[in-house]
Amino acid sequence: MKSYLFIQLILTLVTIGCAIHFEPGNAYLYGYTTQTTLNEANEESLSGARRPVGYTVTSDLRLSVMWKKSYDYLIKLEVTKSSLQSVSRDGVSTDFPELRRYPVFFHWHGDGKVGRVYLPMNEQTISANIKKGIISMLQIQTVDSERTEVDASGECDVEYQVTGNKVTKSKTNCRNLEKAGQFYHPNKMFDSTKMSLTTSTYEFVNDVITSAHSSDKQDIFLNADKNIDLQVTALQDLKLINTETGGEVVKADSIEKAVEAVDADLDLIGMLLGTDVDSPSCLIDCVSLKEVVKEVASDLHADKISKIESPRAFHKLLPVFRQASQQEITSVLRENKNILPQLLDIAAATQTDSAIEAAIEVLKDETDYRMKERFVMATSFSSHPRESLLKALLEMFKDASNGPELSESVALALGSVTRTFCQVEEQCSLEIVQKIESMFIEILTESKDPVVILKIVRALRNARLHGTTQNLIHLAENSTDNAIIGAAVQALAVISQDFVSINVLDAMGRIYHQNERSYDSGVRTTALAVLLSSRPSVYSLTTILLSTVNQTDGHLGAYVLGMMQDLATHQPEFKEKLGQALNSTRLRNYHTLSPGGKANALTSFLGSKYMHQYNATYMNIA
Repeated sequence: MKSYLFIQLILTLVTIGCAIHFEPGNAYLYGYTTQTTLNEANEESLSGARRPVGYTVTSDLRLSVMWKKSYDYLIKLEVTKSSLQSVSRDGVSTDFPELRRYPVFFHWHGDGKVGRVYLPMNEQTISANIKKGIISMLQIQTVDSERTEVDASGECDVEYQVTGNKVTKSKTNCRNLEKAGQFYHPNKMFDSTKMSLTTSTYEFVNDVITSAHSSDKQDIFLNADKNIDLQVTALQDLKLINTETGGEVVKADSIEKAVEAVDADLDLIGMLLGTDVDSPSCLIDCVSLKEVVKEVASDLHADKISKIESPRAFHKLLPVFRQASQQEITSVLRENKNILPQLLDIAAATQTDSAIEAAIEVLKDETDYRMKERFVMATSFSSHPRESLLKALLEMFKDASNGPELSESVALALGSVTRTFCQVEEQCSLEIVQKIESMFIEILTESKDPVVILKIVRALRNARLHGTTQNLIHLAENSTDNAIIGAAVQALAVISQDFVSINVLDAMGRIYHQNERSYDSGVRTTALAVLLSSRPSVYSLTTILLSTVNQTDGHLGAYVLGMMQDLATHQPEFKEKLGQALNSTRLRNYHTLSPGGKANALTSFLGSKYMHQYNATYMNIA
């Protein structure tokens, strides 16, 4: 019994780890300011002092405690005054009535966490997000602790440190919730890296927040060029102005019943505290897609392709295309035949279902295969392809009316888009990918036409589907067509950059060493590149070095030695293994490492500085 009471006491202390107490019927009046600014993160990239751009929202808040039961509260947040100011232009200010239009309710628990937020159905996204940011500041504990919280920044790791009546809250490793989404590029080089630092400080009097300050800095830079960067700084200040008593109190047995009691004409919707994506759709003085196309049509003509007008027009049309419906895009494509190729490029770059479906619909009536080919090749560069694009390309590939040129272009694009689609790992297991892989394998198995087989092998090189390696190995070792052999080995080499299997390495070894048949030098060097890039053993390096002795083509032997020397220069692990192989006198001699081919008349592997550490006696006289 004593143990049970002790456990209950511990659980109670954990639950009331937050010493903040809201009194039912009380209203807490706060002054609130938030400022969001954008600037360059890298100061060295600044060509002089640049003022940041952004906005400041100044408002008065009213927090009314509508209901309480045990450690659960229903609190009403109202914005009573609100204005919007420019950060970069002093004195530029405007009213912000949207923020005052609706109240918002939220479930606050005694452990300092916010449960669900209840917003009116007609609340604008930007207003809802600002209010969620305010509510996030009320999520707090007054004991030293670490935990995971969901707030306007997403799901974050949070640490609290308490000193007297002050609390410091630090947030790290915030992950966007599914509703907000997380935009990223599947190719890490073109993706961005984000570093964040969020700190909040609170002061209390009689268990009530009297002031709070939050600073959130997000540094974002492009992985390909860190000089292309952005810093977003969000500051929030909250200060208690007054406390009122005698307000409205709701009687209910649960939080759900309390929400029903306050939901009169508001049509409240419960949701998590994470922010939503604010739609960039135009609301006032909107210009239609047709009007924008008419405005920039002259800049999209072929004679402007190499001039600044063309990319400027492309950039202006792209966001309008992304907001347009399928019907609007279809109409524009059909009414502007003179610039249809350029509009198809934009439709492909749009990467929305509406744009893809509109383009496919228009191209069904197009007799010039080059127009279809242009669109297909443009889609192959999609950075975020949708499943609908894969389905459209698959159907186009199956169309028997396509000529050989278009059929090959569709196959190559289908492979390329599949590859990009599969870079999001969970997407690669979808049924559409399995259909594409099965179709390619079936064609390779059943077709006797070398032209068709070569087309599919090239498509598989683009797709990099691991499940096709056995089929490619079979072609590389058994086909009698040199073009197919070369394409199959190249496809295996590309797939090996992502995934290396023992079967592929064994096949590459047989091809390079010509164990079962002779191969073209280009095929052998491709196979060698796979072997050398796959952390070869000392034994493998020994056999490769010995193979250079009896090469009928002296230039190939010199190429092999040069490739190994280059890898040893840049890869310490490879250098160490190569050194172990060269410790054998069987290899470290003039006969094995002597110059071969006219290109090495005066220089060779033996004459390189790399060989000096292995007591080589041959010196380069050039």
